[in-house]
Amino acid sequence: MSTNILLVFTIFAILLQSYHSYSFHISKFNHKLQSKSTTIYQSKDSSSWPKNRPPLPRADYLAQKMDAAWGRGKFRSEVWDDDVNPLNDWWESYAPSQEEIDAAQNGYDFANPQAWFESNGIDFEKATAEYQSKCEELYNQYKDNLNFAVSKLSDFEVNEAFSHYNEVEAKTFEIAFRILDNKNQVLKGQPSLDSEDTGEQYQLGKEE
Repeated sequence: MSTNILLVFTIFAILLQSYHSYSFHISKFNHKLQSKSTTIYQSKDSSSWPKNRPPLPRADYLAQKMDAAWGRGKFRSEVWDDDVNPLNDWWESYAPSQEEIDAAQNGYDFANPQAWFESNGIDFEKATAEYQSKCEELYNQYKDNLNFAVSKLSDFEVNEAFSHYNEVEAKTFEIAFRILDNKNQVLKGQPSLDSEDTGEQYQLGKEE
């Protein structure tokens, strides 16, 4: 029992070390990317909601385009080779922007914006048109900033990040596979392949 516990803690420590190593490396890579243009992931969060239109979402939310053929998000693979947990922090795109937070604090009705604008004496169609125009402007600025930042990254930086990712992914796969295989061997009443009989004692010239 104690051996199994030690094994679990050892595997967990290896996985944790691999994760932190990868996270640190990718964090440096992302910092380099974002440092090329500090406005890549900003959605004008520094400005307050002007109240003359619906609040703008985050810029990276606007970049989450969908594939109509499959209904999949931008960071989802094809249905036959899908990864439900991509490594980027995709959920941050769906966090509220500062404008949306300001709007909520000011009583904006997200469920019925038309009624809210009309009750505040604001033309709803004009507010909607202004919102669409600002969203398009925000999205185009986001794409321009992102493309500019990516163009400033060297091939070495990109290749280095992918190389490290591949190493960590391979190590994690091997550890996870061994854990699952050991469990399957136990269910079959077979010894773990970690301690299998290699036949080394039968090698020629080996003393008994």
